[in-house]
This record gives sequence, structure tokens and C-alpha cells, in this order.
Amino acid sequence: MATTSFFNSLNRSLGFSGSPISLFINKHIGLILFVFFLSLHGAVYSQEEQPPKVPNPEKIYLQLSSKVFASGQPIWFKAIVLDAKSNVPSGLSGLLYVDLIGMNGEILLHKLVKLKQGIGEGALELGDSYPAGRYLIRAYTKWNANFSENFMFSSYVNMVSVNGNPNKHPENNLTIAEDNGFLKLKGLLKFKETEENPDRRIKVYLDWGKGQDTISVKKNKDGDYPLNYDLTKKQSRVSVSMDIGENLQYSTTVFLNDQLPDLQFFPESGQLVHGLSSRVAVKAIGPDGKGIKVEGVVVDRQGKKITNFKSNALGMGVFFLQADSLSMYQAKVFLPNAKEPFAVYSLPRVMAQGSVLNVFKNNKKIRLALTSNSLTDSVYIKASCRGVDYFLIAGKLKNKQLVVSLPDHQLPEGIIAFKVENHDRQPIVERLFYNVNHEQKLIVSSNFDQESYKQREPTNVNIKISGNKSASEASNISIMVFNGEAGKLKSENILSYFLLSSELKGEIENPGYYFNEENSDRLEDLDALMLTQGWRSYKYPVQRKKNVALIPEEGLSLKGVVKPPLLGKKNGASNVDLTLATFGNETTIYSQTADSLGNFFFQMDDAYGKRIRILLKAMGKNGRNRNFSFSLDSAKTPKIFLKNYSLSKEEEHSINQVVRLGKKRVQAEQRFDMLNGFNDLEEVVVEDYLLSPEMEAAHKSFGLPDVIIPGAILREKEEKWSYGLYSILMFNYSDQVWVEQFPDGFMLAHIIGGKDEPTLLAIDGELLEKDQYELVPYMPPGIVEQVELIKHAKFFKKQYLRVFPETNPLDAPYMGHIISVYTKDGVGILGSEKPAPGTLDTSMQVISPVKEFYSPKYSSTDALTNRRPDFRSLVHWDANLTVDDEGSTSVEFFNGDVIGEHVLVIEAIANDGRIGYEEKTYRVIP
Repeated sequence: MATTSFFNSLNRSLGFSGSPISLFINKHIGLILFVFFLSLHGAVYSQEEQPPKVPNPEKIYLQLSSKVFASGQPIWFKAIVLDAKSNVPSGLSGLLYVDLIGMNGEILLHKLVKLKQGIGEGALELGDSYPAGRYLIRAYTKWNANFSENFMFSSYVNMVSVNGNPNKHPENNLTIAEDNGFLKLKGLLKFKETEENPDRRIKVYLDWGKGQDTISVKKNKDGDYPLNYDLTKKQSRVSVSMDIGENLQYSTTVFLNDQLPDLQFFPESGQLVHGLSSRVAVKAIGPDGKGIKVEGVVVDRQGKKITNFKSNALGMGVFFLQADSLSMYQAKVFLPNAKEPFAVYSLPRVMAQGSVLNVFKNNKKIRLALTSNSLTDSVYIKASCRGVDYFLIAGKLKNKQLVVSLPDHQLPEGIIAFKVENHDRQPIVERLFYNVNHEQKLIVSSNFDQESYKQREPTNVNIKISGNKSASEASNISIMVFNGEAGKLKSENILSYFLLSSELKGEIENPGYYFNEENSDRLEDLDALMLTQGWRSYKYPVQRKKNVALIPEEGLSLKGVVKPPLLGKKNGASNVDLTLATFGNETTIYSQTADSLGNFFFQMDDAYGKRIRILLKAMGKNGRNRNFSFSLDSAKTPKIFLKNYSLSKEEEHSINQVVRLGKKRVQAEQRFDMLNGFNDLEEVVVEDYLLSPEMEAAHKSFGLPDVIIPGAILREKEEKWSYGLYSILMFNYSDQVWVEQFPDGFMLAHIIGGKDEPTLLAIDGELLEKDQYELVPYMPPGIVEQVELIKHAKFFKKQYLRVFPETNPLDAPYMGHIISVYTKDGVGILGSEKPAPGTLDTSMQVISPVKEFYSPKYSSTDALTNRRPDFRSLVHWDANLTVDDEGSTSVEFFNGDVIGEHVLVIEAIANDGRIGYEEKTYRVIP
């Protein structure tokens, strides 16, 4: 009866109604515990306490094809967006923003990626003009702007120039050392004699984390650049960077001489408590900010040895200590390579009263042991994961202890937060623990048909996905293959990101290490990571930003306010009729009426490309055109956070290998082009033409035009129904040009002059990229200066491969034509005329088209001597691999000419959030 009364009062106090409840009796201490298995959607609230139902933030992961890229090489990526709490693919956002950011904070590339149930893909095309150096790739959804930057994806990549020298850096002897009681950054920057030295002065950028400075360094008589910069005592390391010409950047990090390692101690429950045994985690960090391996002993006040400790290669370790509040504890760390034999560090002070929660795994049970010399009443232990509550344990301590076990299979894979509260529901102790739950993982298994393959030989891989409720749910699978010499750095994967990195703030060194089952100590090291990162770095519970209320983006939209023509009128234009025309692959018309404040919102169909032209028109109540104006909402770009740090030895090695392989590829391709007649011919002089510099350069590249159509003639032939350039050409120059129209609305212009010979497009003397072709049909004739039709253009095969670089050169056409359009004042393809009253003629960014990965297929005839070299770093890429109902599939791809180890990576996520990963290697031999 007493038990029932206690249960009823507890149920009422917690506001539970109908939650599943389990009653456990601990046989060892004779204590009755109430264990509540909570709803997977979170804690149960009473009606008065029910929080508003706000969607969760989204976690974003980009699977990148590498961490090191050569200029001009695409960065392929697959995007996976999950609900931050349930870890299932999110259907909330339909658009993802992806940025490539230089180390000066400038956004160099900006992509808009279509998401379908949380899955998208794309590529960042890198031009040859990008300087070598470190770049930041970040990805975010508009919905995540409601929350902190914790859920934004970011990853640093390195870009190298194959025309440069990987070792073309100035030599330096920079050091941070004490000088008469002050810290100074001192040393010389020396440039090799074979290098072209920079100017008489160079700008050097300094960054020490909490501050930055730019200094000008003058060359001395010996041709070197001396640095002598005053630092404060707190600056133990400084990042030094500069531009050294030829699209090269140099950066290094300088550390304080003889700097001792930073050693921190983390008691399991946050504090050492008198008389209670506790695990203590240690974290050792070297001067470069990375974990280092250390060994030492713990001694008491009298210098008596209590225990030994040592850290792993990542700088973390664990030891046990039964603390005494009458003693002070210190750690002596042995320093074999330093001037002094050891360094002394103090452990945290021992508290007279407190609690310790010990958590560890025993078989398939997670054992919780709460020990306290201060708690005497009932306590609660809550188990949650990613802010979702799973268990609530209610009970009393007996003999200062409460022990209970939870089944690990009823908790998800990932970080479990255990929180102890007293009878007043005040937090007492907190502890993070990583739960391994194999039942909630996808099992990915693959096998090759051979152990090794010859160059250009096909590789066949059989893949099986299992472990999920239904094999067909594992539809989101990607596969990539890269050569090991120039492949990505093995630091992050889909498992480590979604289950670890995305849940903890701060940098985790080599997160992939904890998910490599070949590492026998990974689980012990993972628990040490939980102890050292602790609650200080856990991202849950999620905090929303104040005064921010952005709605999720389902797709492309246009939002803004239409304003009245009268100056000084504060209120918006009331009930104005709006018409929006978009000129993408097809012309689409939308209409609506603005509200009483002039607000409007157009939800648009998908459109692909870089930008499309849009025309927005406002009509008053009487149907008249009036001088309405528009204010369009624009998404606020999130603040950019950059980190400066030196390259690791692994990164340096990978960069050098990419440069070496890139040089080899460029040299081989140049030899191939010379042998096969791809070299440029001598200059052609054009006479009797009034040429602009752009036209002269274009005629040298493309050849002289056969037909010239002045812009004034185009405008004379424009009709009221004309929608742009192609409509005029199609109905007035049908003997010269025909326009092919596709079912999806895409239009492609062809010059009449040869059977099945393709036509390329150029604007202001430059060939258009293929994803810009969709913009040309709708160019207003008012901005066109001249249209030139060039039949059988010069060097056409070379021109064609510039526009379609993924084409096999053996399949590229030798003959074809070019339509070359010149615009007034060089305004380009997105230029526009002066808009009519009450209209807005502009452009907007649209969804980036998915770039197709070119994967060659070789036959025995390709073994000829005059074959085009194939030194691909990325051998195969498929972001949307499909499996049959049994979860099986097979993949075939052809290797290139690079020999050595190759790496196969498979990443998968099911519709129920289960994640799978596998990495395998094979060899390519001559």
C-alpha cells in the first residue's frame, strides 16, 4: 500500500500519464526502484507545462571526395541532413546552402543544393586561378539560423597548385622566446635563390587566437626578412601567414620554446569527494594544440605515490583515486626530452561532501552506481540522448549508494547523458557515456572479385546492406574510390560525425579513430573522451536564438514588400495584384495579391542553373501601372568563423602527393596533346573589321564570323509576344538558326550548316559554361550589341572539351559551330534594360544543377601507346547508389593509370536513421 501511494504521488508530481513503467527490486541492497521508460519523443509534460511544438534543428554532414584538391579539380560532395534529435533524415528543409570560403573570410563559391528527404549532392568547381592554401567548406539550412552555429557543418580542405612546388616556402627560424622578461616572436624569413623574391616589403599576418595583427616587414641587405614582434605572456603560439606570389600562400605556427604540455584533470562526476572512489580522466595537450602521450604518478601531500597514469596518443587517459579531503594531490609528469626531468601539476581540490556517479558497461547492461555522502532523500536519474529522455529512475540511497542497470539495446547508439537530481529536482551530478548499440547500425559488407587489378582494368564490387528493418529502407548509399597516395585524410566519416562530432562542441582530434573496430582500445579511449569533453561541450538541450523566427525553406521562394508610389507613405501598398515571371528552362508565371501591409510570398517551382532572370510586376486596384517599388528579403549570411593552424605531417604528405600526381598528369596530357595535334596554331590577323578587344580576342580563338546580326536589327524585329533572344532568332533567321526544344522546357540553339554538328555559346568573347545555357533564350534584345554566327569554328574539339570537360576526348567532335553574343557595355548574360514603372527586372540564385561524374570505360583498344593519360585521384563516385529488395547491389568501375593502394568507402543511412560505414583497400599494379 505504501509502495502504491509513493508511486501515485510520484506520478502526479512528474505529470506522467500512461507512461510505461518498470518496477525493479535491487536484490543486493533490498531497494525498490521505479524505472520509467519514457516516450521516444521526449519527456512527458502536464498540460500546463506542455511546451510549444517547434521543429528540431537539423544536423548537416557533407561527405567530401577528399581533403586535398588540385586547382581545377571538382570537390564532389553528398549532403545528408538529419533531425538533430531523432537522427532520421529530415524532411523539413528543401534547400541547403554550401559555401567555399577563403582564409581571408571571403565566400568564393556559393551553391544552392536541392534536398529530398534530407539528401542532396553537388560539386564545387575550382578554377585554376584559386591560390593554393587552406579553405573552409560550410553548409547550413535557413531553418538552422534559428539556432546557434553548433549545427552548421564546417570542414577545412587544402588546395594545391600543380604548377607550383609543394616545398616552395620560405625557410624560417622563427621562435617565441623570452627576451629580458618579455616574449618576442623573432627570426628570419629566407627565400631560396632559385625563387623570385617578393617585394622590398611584405605583409605578414599574425593570429594568436584571441587577437590579430598585420605587420610590414622590410627586406634587409642580405635579401631576408627579419621579424621582431613583441608578444604578451599569454601568447604561447602564433600563426604566421603571408602571400608569396604566384598564387601561393605560406603559413606556419610558431610555439613557445620549451613550452610544457597543458595537463587537465576531470573527475568522473565533476569533483573529487572525500572518502569516495572516483575515476579521473587526464587530458595532455602539446604546444600545437594536439593531444600528446605522457606518463606520470599521482602523489599526496607528503609526496607518497598513490597511483600511476598515462595517456594515449590522443593525450587522454584514466586512473582511479579514493580522495581524502585532508590531502592535496599533485601529478608528476615525466619529460624525457625537456631540460627538467618532470613537471608538477595540481589536481582539483577535494570536496568534503558531494556525490559521484560511476557509469560503465557490463555485458549488455549499463551499470549506474551513485555514491553520496550528502544525499539522504529520494533521487532521480534521467537518461537522455540528444535531448530526448529515455529512462527516469526514482529511488533512495541505502548505505550511501544506489545501483541500477539499464539494458543497452533500449538506448540508442550515441552519447547518453545521465543526470542526477535531488528530491527537489535540482541537478547534482552529470555524466556523459557513449552507448554502443549494434542493433541500431546498418551492416555494410563488400567484396572485390580480385585482390589486385591492372591499370585500366575493371573492378567489380559486390555490396550488401543489412541490419535494418527493411533492406529497401537503406536507399541513401554513396560509394567513392580514391587512390591512397592522394586520397582524403582519414579523420571523419558518417558514423563519427553524426554520432560524435556533431554532438560535442570544440574540435575532436581524429574522430574516426573511435569507430575503427581495428583499434582495440577505442571504447576505453571513447569513454575517456566523454570524461574530458564533458557537459561543457555537449550541444543539448538545444537553445534557440532570441528574436529570430525563420521558417523552413521548402524550395525556391521570393519574399518581400511592395511599396506605394507616394513618397513618405509609411504603410505598404494595400491589396496590390502581383505577377511574377521566371525565365528558366521554361517561362513560368505566378500571381497573387499582396496583403494589407504590402507583404508577398511566392513559392516557386524548382529551377536549376546559377541564376535566372525574374520579372515582378505590380498593378493597382484599377489595373493601372503605377510607380510601385519593391523590397526583396534576402537571407542573412551566417557569421564566418575561421581557424588558423599549421599543417600536420599527414596533411603535408598528402598535399605533396597530390602535387606530385598533378604534375605527372599535366605533363602527360601536354605530351599527349602535342602528339595528337591539340597545340594552338599561329596567330590569325583579322582585317577590315572594327573590332573591340573582346571581339579581336574571340576571333583569334573561334575564327571569323560568317553572319553578323547587329543588336539594332534584333530590336526592330522584336514583337510584343517575344520573350527574348531565341524567339527573335527562331522566327526571323530560321535559315541560319534552329532552336531545339526539349520536354522539360530547355532550349538549345543550333547553327544550320552541318549534320549533327554541335553548337557552343559564347558571351562577350568567353565560352559559356553548360549550366548557363538555359539563361540565353531569355536575354532581352535591348542589351545585345551584336550576334555573330561562326560556322565550323577553329580548334572546335579543344573548345568543346573546355565546356564539357567530362567528355572522353576520343568521343569529342572535331567540327562544330559557335553563336557569339556581345552585350552593351559588357553587362553579360544577366544584364537587363531599364524596367518599366511598377516592375522589377532582376535575377535570383536558383538550385545548382547536379554535375555528372565522368567515369571512363576502357576496352582492349585503349592499350595503344597514344592513349590519353588517366591520373585521376578520385577513381569512382556515386552519391546515389541503389540496392535491390534484399539490400544487394554490384558496382563496376575502371581504374586509371595510378598504381598502388586504392581505398573504397561506402556510407549509408536508412530512413529510420540507422547508419552504416565500411572502408576497404585494394591495389592497382602495372
